[in-house]
Amino acid sequence: MVLLHSPTDRKEYLQRFEQQFDIVMIKECLWYILEKLDIFWMNLEHMTRKYIYISQQFPEKKRFYGSDIFPDACALEQYVGKRFDIQYSCIEKDFRYGNRELIHILAKKR
Repeated sequence: MVLLHSPTDRKEYLQRFEQQFDIVMIKECLWYILEKLDIFWMNLEHMTRKYIYISQQFPEKKRFYGSDIFPDACALEQYVGKRFDIQYSCIEKDFRYGNRELIHILAKKR
């Protein structure tokens, strides 16, 4: 997970990692970066040349940390769609655990 705050850190990061990867994969980290969401997405956009892949599970409870920003998988898909072109998206529901949602998104950089 890349969260850079100071201009010096960001400059060094950009020189080292800018567009270094064809695909950047993000799995189960959304709830850890909510407070620095804009910084995270800016850094992510700089890291990839082409694609991002996101796999994120949502709690079965309606009220959870981050539900005010991403109440469900569709909200995350819409958010990603504002920054990237979604190539593929699939929402699974786990009926054994209260219809908990799991989303997979493959998106292309604009």
